[in-house]
Amino acid sequence: MKRRRMSQSADPWRAANLLCSLPALFVVNGCAEIFAWLLSHESGHPAAIARDTGYFSKSVQHTLNEMEDSGHIRSRRDRREKIFWLKPGAWDVLITWSQPSGFPRWVDWMLVFSAITTFIDALGQPGLDAPEQVHQSIQLRQALDTAMPAPASPKA
Repeated sequence: MKRRRMSQSADPWRAANLLCSLPALFVVNGCAEIFAWLLSHESGHPAAIARDTGYFSKSVQHTLNEMEDSGHIRSRRDRREKIFWLKPGAWDVLITWSQPSGFPRWVDWMLVFSAITTFIDALGQPGLDAPEQVHQSIQLRQALDTAMPAPASPKA
């Protein structure tokens, strides 16, 4: 067997690779997802972060409380809720790359995976292999509308 030496590690300094390199930095994927969420949002409540990341609310709350002990994550009480955010300026090094697109935006993976699953399920529906392209087109369009409802306002 002859090795071609084509595989390379992802460049950690490219903005697009940030979400891929955070798990290596934090070891635990939940922490990386939560940290990435906080980087791309001004602040958040654990339930909102859990909804967007797909983790249990209690797990997110516990993780945020532990991360807060580092001093880089701050919190405040808003009545019964505890709101978390990153210490301003502490992570500017992560956004100083020279990419023209700037800081990577948050990707709501739960929505993406749900849409993909809905569309794949539609591809397996009986009658999709019908010879009429109009029939196929209608079914696929309905699946697309179900999978990707009218776009909401983009998250910061």
